[in-house]
Amino acid sequence: MFWNKDKIPNLKLEEEDQDLFKIDEEEIEEAVLEEISQEKSKLEEVEEIELEKKEQLPGLHTENNIKKMNKILNLAMIIVIIFSTLIITDVILVSRIGKGPYFALKTKTYNDGGTKVYYGLGYKVIKYDQKDGRKDIVLGNWQLKYDTTPIKTTILDLALDFNNNLEEALSIYMNHYLKVSGKIEKIEKDQITLIYKDEEKKYMTRLICNILNNSSRYHENDSIELVGTLYNYTKENHLKLYMKNCYIKK
Repeated sequence: MFWNKDKIPNLKLEEEDQDLFKIDEEEIEEAVLEEISQEKSKLEEVEEIELEKKEQLPGLHTENNIKKMNKILNLAMIIVIIFSTLIITDVILVSRIGKGPYFALKTKTYNDGGTKVYYGLGYKVIKYDQKDGRKDIVLGNWQLKYDTTPIKTTILDLALDFNNNLEEALSIYMNHYLKVSGKIEKIEKDQITLIYKDEEKKYMTRLICNILNNSSRYHENDSIELVGTLYNYTKENHLKLYMKNCYIKK
């Protein structure tokens, strides 16, 4: 058997080339695997970021809801303060000054001369304007009733009640529509004073009224009946009661 020496180097070269091809394939495979690994890492990072965002969303929604709730509560508080101020203003003007109401809705006018009924937020006002009758303003709750029947009494009863039990007398008579009978002590153009005087002057009482109708035919010591609203009193030397919008009943 004969060997061809010229072919031996070529054979070695081919084996070396094959080894080089094997090395290139391994490097390419490693590079591809590394690239895949990097891409996988990037995907994992993106997923983690998205997950963190999702976890933060409920907190953001809660914070936004709290802010919205605070705005609603603040607005409601402002509305309550405004309406409370309006109600208090109306109540003070009606009860102390006899003016208004300005923030209540008129719902009815009676055919008695012009009595008007108003409803506000939790309160009711009746402005009496009867012809030769009741002419005052009454404040109460929504159950307040139209009432033109006066409480009948005498100057003597008022003297005894106010001097013996002031608190009870105030609850019965003060700011109520009364019909009081008694004797005239003094009469002027637009004012009449009734008087009760005992011997010891212990129960001495004067009832002072402004008169809306004609009193020219009445004189001192005449017995009369007055209708009006009792609105004030003083008790210095003796008891003085004050009625307003009074009429002499014939």
